[in-house]
Amino acid sequence: MEDCIIWTGTRKDNGKGQVYGILPHGDRDRNGTRYAHRDAYIATHGPLPDGYHVHHVCGETLCVNPDHLVAVTISGHARMHHGQSDRCKQGHIWTDDTLRFQNGRRLCRICRNDRMREWSRQNRDAEYWREYRKRKVAESGAASWKEYTRCRKEGRI
Repeated sequence: MEDCIIWTGTRKDNGKGQVYGILPHGDRDRNGTRYAHRDAYIATHGPLPDGYHVHHVCGETLCVNPDHLVAVTISGHARMHHGQSDRCKQGHIWTDDTLRFQNGRRLCRICRNDRMREWSRQNRDAEYWREYRKRKVAESGAASWKEYTRCRKEGRI
């Protein structure tokens, strides 16, 4: 393997090389910066396919040698950097369809969907009981749920 070509320009907070401005491929983050190694890959190998990251084969994050850069799937890249774990904590297998990155963390889409379904179910139940209380208060002529329950206990309803 050839020697690394070390980026000597500015760096992002994570230590990787940073480039300012917009290239024709428009690949940049919110503050207008891009990773130097991504630009090096795109300049020599062409556009990066959707769902792919650029991986440093040499392991040097500041290397911009195009021969040391390869396109890998997001899930494959995560496995390379986070050990051989191929499953989330709940046991779902990491695939390109189930893996999602947020703030640099791996998230399982299946687990997230399960959490959202449970949250929705709980809120549906809460809404049902709110409507139930309103209906019972209106039917009884009581001024509030508290008054309704007191009247029920006293046997007036």
